[in-house]
Amino acid sequence: ILDCQYEHKFSTALTLISGMQLVSHNRNGLQGAASLLANDFTFFQYPYNLFSNSPLQGNFGRDLGVNARGYFLSNKLEYRIGVFTGRRFTDNSPLRTVGRIVYNFLDADKNYYYSGTNLGNGKTISLGAGFDVQGTYSNVGTDLFVDMPVGNPGSITVSAAFSYMTGGNSLTTPNSFALMIPKQTTQLLEVGYYFKDIKLQPYIRYENQSITADANQVHNAPDANTFNKINSSSVFGGGLNYFFNGYGTNLRLSYTSFTKGVLNT
Repeated sequence: ILDCQYEHKFSTALTLISGMQLVSHNRNGLQGAASLLANDFTFFQYPYNLFSNSPLQGNFGRDLGVNARGYFLSNKLEYRIGVFTGRRFTDNSPLRTVGRIVYNFLDADKNYYYSGTNLGNGKTISLGAGFDVQGTYSNVGTDLFVDMPVGNPGSITVSAAFSYMTGGNSLTTPNSFALMIPKQTTQLLEVGYYFKDIKLQPYIRYENQSITADANQVHNAPDANTFNKINSSSVFGGGLNYFFNGYGTNLRLSYTSFTKGVLNT
């Protein structure tokens, strides 16, 4: 089961969603697969939440829990706050708490799963910030999404995100992520242009994961500098999308280059 959830709307200011659902503190990690700008999810916006053997024991970015969301200021200001199972060290492990707030300067954006590109529909400028915490793990960040008509041919899409995360540096504290999630920053930038008449969208994509581990987070390496080098990585690529049937059916061509440090021997 990938998604299974129940949603109950009490008012514009409060909707509760329970079940297995996408979990992230930033927009990119909450985008629906059909409307992505690139033809796959990004690597580093939720790098420890993809699989059951990941540190946060996710399910392709999903987690089991209850999430609240709502809107204020003419639906321009959105909040999300939820508690999820996260990693179960023991039966008494603390829950994972994830929150997010975003302001839409132009059109309101009330989709539960955000779009990665609007295909020339509407005008969106959104600025968001959020957090993701459990035990000694913490992840905070901010994101910007712009989708606007530019010129007669079509519209531009720009998505950017920055996060700082760490698993803590205590090896004795219960529910410690110190040896699973080193201190790091991640960055994302996606830029595309949609030609509305021919339904083509070229794009470029850049991601970076810069590891700056504390001494207690280093393992399987002789020192912190070596550990940081072999675990830091970056992604660069681009592609061409043909949305001949919108989000429903489309054709995508892409190239991605993944660069990671290696241990010299």
